[in-house]
Amino acid sequence: MNRGLSTMKSIEALAQQNDMLESIRIMQMDFLNQGISSGWCDRILEKLLKLSQSEFGFICELLHKEDSTPFIRSHGIATLTCNESTRQFIEGHHQTALDFFNFNSLWGQAVTSGEVFIANEPDHNPHRGGYPKEQGHPPLSSFIGLPIKGSDGHVLGVMGLANRSGGYSADDGDFLAPFTSTYGLLIENTRETARRQKLEHELLEANSKFQHLLENVSAEYCLYTHDAQGELTYVSPSIEKMLGWTPEELKVNHTTLLTTHPLNQKAVAHTEAALGGVRQPPYTMQLRHKDGSQRWVEVSEGPVFDSAGQVSGIEGIVHNVTERRKNEKRNWHLANFDRLTDLANRNLFFDRLSKEISNSKRSNLFTAVFMLDLDDFKSVNDRYGHEAGDRLLIEVSRRWQRCLRDTDTLARIGGDEFALIIGALADIDMTTSIAEKLISVMSSSIKLTSSHVCTIGVSIGVAIYPNNALEMDSLLSAADTAMYASKENGKNMFRHSTTTPSIHAGEKAWMNFEEHHLTGVTEIDEQHAKLVRLVNQLNTEVTQRNSEAGVRVKLDALIEYTILHFKTEKKLMQACAFPEMNKHIREHQSLISQIEQLSKQFTEKNQLLILQSIKDWLLHHIEYSDKSLGNFLRSQQQEK
Repeated sequence: MNRGLSTMKSIEALAQQNDMLESIRIMQMDFLNQGISSGWCDRILEKLLKLSQSEFGFICELLHKEDSTPFIRSHGIATLTCNESTRQFIEGHHQTALDFFNFNSLWGQAVTSGEVFIANEPDHNPHRGGYPKEQGHPPLSSFIGLPIKGSDGHVLGVMGLANRSGGYSADDGDFLAPFTSTYGLLIENTRETARRQKLEHELLEANSKFQHLLENVSAEYCLYTHDAQGELTYVSPSIEKMLGWTPEELKVNHTTLLTTHPLNQKAVAHTEAALGGVRQPPYTMQLRHKDGSQRWVEVSEGPVFDSAGQVSGIEGIVHNVTERRKNEKRNWHLANFDRLTDLANRNLFFDRLSKEISNSKRSNLFTAVFMLDLDDFKSVNDRYGHEAGDRLLIEVSRRWQRCLRDTDTLARIGGDEFALIIGALADIDMTTSIAEKLISVMSSSIKLTSSHVCTIGVSIGVAIYPNNALEMDSLLSAADTAMYASKENGKNMFRHSTTTPSIHAGEKAWMNFEEHHLTGVTEIDEQHAKLVRLVNQLNTEVTQRNSEAGVRVKLDALIEYTILHFKTEKKLMQACAFPEMNKHIREHQSLISQIEQLSKQFTEKNQLLILQSIKDWLLHHIEYSDKSLGNFLRSQQQEK
């Protein structure tokens, strides 16, 4: 008898398992036919209710809002006993999925714990909230919640069954596990398919946009790729707008583009580095247009890697910077040349003088500076007007330039004041013939207006590096003094400077800290005096052609003490609440930034120019900023 009952139970269990497998098969077929959507599993859920002897059930997926708030959304809701309100509740689900947010509920325990949750007296369970009875949800007499998990064990949803006579047990959870496991795999498959479709859509959209970009890129840009052997594999159509060549023409022979400009030689090194796997910083090249003209371009390129991580070629962008180069050249010209005469201005004059003196140091040749001042120019302006005066200056400049070498620098540094640099002189007596020629070309009359002409003379002073001075401003001052001697001795003549460098004559230092520089604040004045001594020591190192190491030591000492001095002034300004403290500190910061930058550029060619800049700034700052600070500090002290 007992054996018969056991056999019957085994047969029933086997039948239930077969029914479960059939339910899973039907669910898989429905999934293949329509995928997961609201109500898609209602049919199989009804079959599952009968298998588990339940009256009500649901399957929901765990989702998250944009702000990461979790909720569950219904896939299927079914009931075997249905009143009117429950029927309306389920029909509402069929029209649109239902969302539930209260995880302090029976189903919420299964989701948050990831374990099967059983409540055979739901109304007495502390987690009984979460199902909307007032909206037609059937009353619950028993409940089992089963988490739906993915292959990695993460909870993807929940299945809930309710109202089984006699309640549920752990065995029911084991019986239903194959169903929930399969459902979890279906959710995973759906999500992965959606993710892949989204990526494919985004990729297609990106490819479409990129193709549109390639076909319609501005004439200022061109995209290209080439393989590891240097053969072009792609050139965007914009190349024809930029350089006149079609992509097909360039693929056959892209070396046609290259001019003989030296910058192009560096392109090989950049390409080799890119083929070595290193993205290159932008570099400049000169390319040939199909019409024979030149274009300046900026090239940015980097490696392309294959699936094995090996470099398979290069991709790059060519940017047409021809107009930018023209603008830069135009702006540089405006900043360095006189607008009226197109001669070098004061800035360019000092830059070239610094380089010529540096060359003289290395070559043991001489550098001559001529100061030229037109005689009685003011009377021409007063008599014939400024327009006539401008014509005179232009003609004078033209005549002088015709008798000079291309390597000489003629500059207009004031109204009718000019300066001339003659470098690489082996014989200083040559300056005499040069000065005579500059005076001679002025002897013929100059047409000012349609009815007026004039002749004008020029007084010239000549100073020689290193015979008369070792610093730029000292050399210019020596030439200026000689020029005034010419004027005093009858005009329209030249004089050579008789000045000797201070280091030979034992005279005062190059930079002087004098009584009118005093601020009246002892601490500041003592530090100013030391700064001047440090500048003079640096100047001595430079002009005496001492070692680079010696020059660097003096420069570093000057920078270090300058920073210390600025800290002292800041402390004093803070102590007395100096009204212009912020402006004063900004000036300090500007100088420190400039001097540190200049330190990196302190090469033999521009040492004198940088020294001159430091000297000019320091004296100007003392005269126009530190003296007002000193006055304020003294007034504060007197009030105390």
